[in-house]
Amino acid sequence: MKVWMILFCAGVGAFGQFFAQRSPILTDIDNYFDPARALTNPATYNELDHNGNPLGLLDIEQREVSLNLAYRHFHLTNDTTDDRRLSSNAFRLPYLQIGKPGVAIAQFRYGLSLADCTWVDETQRIPLNRFGFTVAGQSSSKRFRIGLDAQAFVGRQNSDDTDVTRFSGGLNSSGLYMGSELDELVRIGFYGRVYGMADTLDGAVNPALKATDRNRDLFGQLILPLIGVDLDVGKEDFPYLANFNFDYAKKHFVSNFLNSNQDAIVSDSLTFHFKNMASIVANDFITVMPAFNLRFFSTNHQLWETEGDNLPIVDYKEKRSGHTFRTRSFQFGIGSSVGLTNYATMWAEYGRANLNLEVNDDYTFFPDSIPENNGYNRFGIGFDSPVHQLPFIKNVPASIEIYFKFAYVLMQENALLNTYRSDQFTSVHRLVLDNGLGTQTWRYLPWETIACESSLHNTMFGAGATFLDKKFAVDLHLGILRQKHTSLADDDFEEKYKGIEFGIDLTYNVFGELAERSDEMSPNESPDIPE
Repeated sequence: MKVWMILFCAGVGAFGQFFAQRSPILTDIDNYFDPARALTNPATYNELDHNGNPLGLLDIEQREVSLNLAYRHFHLTNDTTDDRRLSSNAFRLPYLQIGKPGVAIAQFRYGLSLADCTWVDETQRIPLNRFGFTVAGQSSSKRFRIGLDAQAFVGRQNSDDTDVTRFSGGLNSSGLYMGSELDELVRIGFYGRVYGMADTLDGAVNPALKATDRNRDLFGQLILPLIGVDLDVGKEDFPYLANFNFDYAKKHFVSNFLNSNQDAIVSDSLTFHFKNMASIVANDFITVMPAFNLRFFSTNHQLWETEGDNLPIVDYKEKRSGHTFRTRSFQFGIGSSVGLTNYATMWAEYGRANLNLEVNDDYTFFPDSIPENNGYNRFGIGFDSPVHQLPFIKNVPASIEIYFKFAYVLMQENALLNTYRSDQFTSVHRLVLDNGLGTQTWRYLPWETIACESSLHNTMFGAGATFLDKKFAVDLHLGILRQKHTSLADDDFEEKYKGIEFGIDLTYNVFGELAERSDEMSPNESPDIPE
């Protein structure tokens, strides 16, 4: 197993979920949500949490002016040696929301992510400045709704043992959204988005490295267009909730390696995602909420010869005959929560995903066989409790609310399931590798990537409180992580990691009510765009 593949698995394989659009690891504040209840939390059944559509803010937000500050820490370390690790410290300073609930809302955010990737005696680090804004509004009749969202990042990577630096920057999300409330129970949205990033190695910074420019690996990618539609059914206290979205995306990837243009990879993706939940009141004491989820994606990849400066879209020459491959995945999830009046909610979820890779027989370097997987599972259990409402808790002032959460999640993953992620570790690449290869070569050898599998055990504890009638809120999260990487191509390969994640949020609600949501700081998250 190549060094870069191990780092790729560690940096990407941990971040996907079978039936959620958000990351379960708190490496990136903008990807934070309730890290366990992906399916059975009714608070996430809206356009924003399901598909990153800012029009959902018009349905769920009750705050007029609020300010949020946050911090996230994450690290994974090799179980047998401390010279292989990923770590991150991320800050949000600040996250400001202004608006009139149900009419118009504007959000502004700035954050700093400090990501480190260490392999033996070499550490790559990159500070990423993250900034963005979101606006959404609707007419008085709610028949016309419009939103605009833009999230960007920029940073410069450096290494401990070389003067070479690398610039990374791009758009995580930039989109226009239009929609309508067809009925008080049905909302529809249409959207167009664009994503892009550039990663360029400044090899000339260190003249001594000019002789090793063969290690230069510059690349850029652009997702254009991405168009889609989503549907949101239900409302608060209604016994049925559902979300659906369908996306079409075209992704362009270009790379420069060994001082020459490499083939561009143009990918066409189709994705649909449907989830729904019902509420069944058994009696005055118990409420059961079963949930079901389906997702499917199919992506066709075509290699193109390039010319000129090797820029996305404009510098393609002609299709590379026979150089095609396809990735497909069908995923489902089931789960249920059981509420015991206002005292506690217990929940359990199970998800399964398959993954298929089909490669044209004429593809260069095609292997004798492609590793076959048996599918991937995700299992989670947990409970939430409003501690201030428990009958044996005494002397809690009426202006204070206290919450506690516990969850355990086991996830099995493959890097090809969620290879497009708005996470800073996808921007941290090794500048010089032991085998002399560039870090993006895995994109041309998908059978090596599909061989990389991982499993993650995450035991999570959370606590939170609101004060002064919900004017102030604090939220704490701690996760204990155990991760293992294996290879379908090598039965003897195994890498074990351990680590923690920690997060704290402070929110001051100037006007309006603090929304009772699992994601107190929900930013707009991009949909999964399979590689």
